[in-house]
Amino acid sequence: MTIYTVELQAHDGSGVVSLYAASDRYNTGPTDTPADKHFSPRLKVSASFERALFQGGGAGQGTPEIGFGEIVVINADGMLDAWADYAFDGRPCVVKAVEPGGAYATATVLVRGRIESVDVTDVFRTIRLRLYDPLIDLDRPLLTTAYAGTTNAAGQGAEGTSDLAATLKPRVYGVVWNIAPTNVNPFELIYQVSDRPVASVIAYDGGLALTNSGDSATVAALTAATIPAGSYRTCLALGLIRLGGSPARAVTADVVAGAAPTNRSTARIVQAMLGDTGVPADSIDAASFDALHAAAPAINGIRVQGDVTVMTAIGQVLRGVGAWIITTAQGLYQVGRFTGPTTMPVASLANWQLRGDVERLATGSDDTGIPTWRVVVRYKPLGVVQGEGDLVGAVSAARRAANAQAWREAAAENPATQARWLTARVLTVETGLANLVEAQAEANRLLALFGPKRALWRIRVDSRFAIGVELGETVCLTLPRHLPTGGLFVVTGRVDDASANRVQLDLWG
Repeated sequence: MTIYTVELQAHDGSGVVSLYAASDRYNTGPTDTPADKHFSPRLKVSASFERALFQGGGAGQGTPEIGFGEIVVINADGMLDAWADYAFDGRPCVVKAVEPGGAYATATVLVRGRIESVDVTDVFRTIRLRLYDPLIDLDRPLLTTAYAGTTNAAGQGAEGTSDLAATLKPRVYGVVWNIAPTNVNPFELIYQVSDRPVASVIAYDGGLALTNSGDSATVAALTAATIPAGSYRTCLALGLIRLGGSPARAVTADVVAGAAPTNRSTARIVQAMLGDTGVPADSIDAASFDALHAAAPAINGIRVQGDVTVMTAIGQVLRGVGAWIITTAQGLYQVGRFTGPTTMPVASLANWQLRGDVERLATGSDDTGIPTWRVVVRYKPLGVVQGEGDLVGAVSAARRAANAQAWREAAAENPATQARWLTARVLTVETGLANLVEAQAEANRLLALFGPKRALWRIRVDSRFAIGVELGETVCLTLPRHLPTGGLFVVTGRVDDASANRVQLDLWG
């Protein structure tokens, strides 16, 4: 019989302690890790944990989903009353399934998460621990460096006037167009495009490109440089530009970040964001990022401002290529591109393995179950849209037209789908992609995914049949009436109910 174990950490007021519980009596061996450890048989609910590739259970598009669940520990004898005052929040939690005769160290990890809070309303009988998967660590602001507000006269650097004090500094990843840089020194016409080094900047005054007069390594050198009128100078190491004269209209800039084009793909931008957040390299599934980079090498970009969370920023970038991010049972950040089922299923599930009801749910680009007949991919977004009154007279007609459009668009459509499905959907996706070719390829790809009629099957199986089945992987499902020869589906959702030895899977295909 499978025994479910829970290993927790908490701060008891004196220091961090490790706590152990199990669904039945269990002790680790003298050579196990940890050695000779007793797990108290107190688990009422070993682990109820829900995860999905995208929020709302959607497929291929949406914000990353933070997995959540709970553990219920029996406390009828009052031996755990002290837990009510322990600090569990943010501490790690590991749930394992230990098979008879198996070692604890090599047991299957069902959940590796963080404790959010402890519910002790029923403390005389149980203690309920609420937990999230490690993606919760990304639910915090990406930007943490603010302007000091000490640049209130010439010669005082680039920390903004007192009006900018405590305002978060912006940051650019990849490539962005016509953004409004922050005026960090109005006395010496210094602007900041990013708080990280950038590769290049093209500056504009009222839509007219200024002449680049070179780069300075420091703020002091940038301030001391002589810059002709109609020109600007950069300090790429600090994401700064300085104008050679007062601007006639609003200053905007095209910015390229990343040392090389290969650093500007979706995968590399997300890796950079994780690194900026303090995620160590050994917590990243590098192979999955390399695979996403190879599958979607197109240049992407975003400028982050204000208190945007890491999760929101990552989700916006991933959405541009229909990609997802999860954490694995080993606690690694893993990414992938939603491409529909592959021809290599990791498991085969048949009617005899199922427990409970089988549901066929609505799916599609908007979860209505109605196919998509047209896909529009918006690309090359402008940070600032400029009309006639915003531009100087020398700006070309072509640039005037371009600066009046917030996005460029690429479209793919199949009128035959609309002829069959009278309310067939139009899917519009906003991206940071740079080029028409890549945007058109993504539109074609999404139409192939969401143009056909799709199904979302929700099934429940014994836990033993779902071991090793992860989000984003493909399984084969055989049902007597609807799938007699079997069908291939992507796992888009998973709910583990260890107490019932059952796993619920959402299968899209």
